[in-house]
Amino acid sequence: MGGAPPGIGRRAVIGGTLLFAVGMGLGLHLRGGGGGAGTTPAEPVATPLPPRRPPPGTVTVADVPAAEAVRIDLPVAEGAMPDVLVAPARPARVAVPDRTVLAHLPPEPATPEPAAPEPAAIGVRPGVKPAAGPAPAPVSATPPRTVPTAPMAGSPPRAPATPRPPLWLANARNVAHPGRRPMVAVVIDDLGLDRDRTARVSALPGPLTLSFMAYAEALPAQARAGRAFGHELMLHMPMQPSSAQVNPGPGALLVGQSAGEIRRRLERALAAFSGYVGLNNHMGSRFTADTAGMHVVMDMARRRELLFLDSRTTGASVAPRLAPAAGVPFLERTVFLDHDPARAAVDRQLTVLERLAVQHGHAIAIGHPRDATIAALAAWIEPARARGLALVPASAVARFARAV
Repeated sequence: MGGAPPGIGRRAVIGGTLLFAVGMGLGLHLRGGGGGAGTTPAEPVATPLPPRRPPPGTVTVADVPAAEAVRIDLPVAEGAMPDVLVAPARPARVAVPDRTVLAHLPPEPATPEPAAPEPAAIGVRPGVKPAAGPAPAPVSATPPRTVPTAPMAGSPPRAPATPRPPLWLANARNVAHPGRRPMVAVVIDDLGLDRDRTARVSALPGPLTLSFMAYAEALPAQARAGRAFGHELMLHMPMQPSSAQVNPGPGALLVGQSAGEIRRRLERALAAFSGYVGLNNHMGSRFTADTAGMHVVMDMARRRELLFLDSRTTGASVAPRLAPAAGVPFLERTVFLDHDPARAAVDRQLTVLERLAVQHGHAIAIGHPRDATIAALAAWIEPARARGLALVPASAVARFARAV
């Protein structure tokens, strides 16, 4: 009464026993690792997903990379086309759309101004006071009120105030016209990141053109030191390279950014220090070929009265076309000094630079603060001058070279 039938109870007991046995066996298997004592079962390994490739031409820019992690702007490192590493047969292009502004900056005088005359030269013997003249009239505490008068009839009109020079000329390192001597401008990029090498470059004979990296630290002090040594200053602006695997640095100009974002990045870079004549591109083999982005750069350069030096990291750069159209003075790099950083290679490039300057009347070289480059320049500058070359800042090429 009330109990389970005998057959059902017996089957339940047998089933429970089997389940208990299976459970014990499974537990022993797991604890022993399938027969191996003291081991744990390996966790399942997820199949790795294939790496996600960025779209061509995109660059991920780190917010603040360490200075030692930033790659020096050698054209090989950023995947520049081989054709831009070969010095062009034609002269480097130069364009100053409004050449009337060049009259605002007279050449540096060939001789220093005469010193103040000695007392004997003006008829006063040493130790003898000149005779006293009449006492001056007393000066009123309040200056007399002046009444403007109309010009007399027939008097010549007043000359208009002399217009001020554009900023690139106002900041230019003033040098005399080289005459018939070939001009060579040497621009050193990537300055400011390595302060020791930057100081060594600044101590070289000049005038050189020192292009300071826009995101380096303590730029005002470093730029002032370079200027005190007699060099010219330029802003080195990071721009997107062709290779998506190369980081141009923080604040770089990238293809596809809005015009407002490009302006904001340029304004932030231009505010890093002062006294520069213009800007040139750091990397930029992708960005300088982009018409929309370079339009914004040239508009900003025009508004700020700056020149633009195309580092020519790509043969497809639109800067030679857009700069003159925007009224921006334009220069173009002729030779890379250290795309091969070996000392012997730098020496060979200096020989090429010299030959092209003699052939075309001017040439512009770009180098970097590397030990071999600094040593090669230190050994080359004075002998090159003795051979008749005029070492000039970049602005002098814009001033004195014929338009090409």
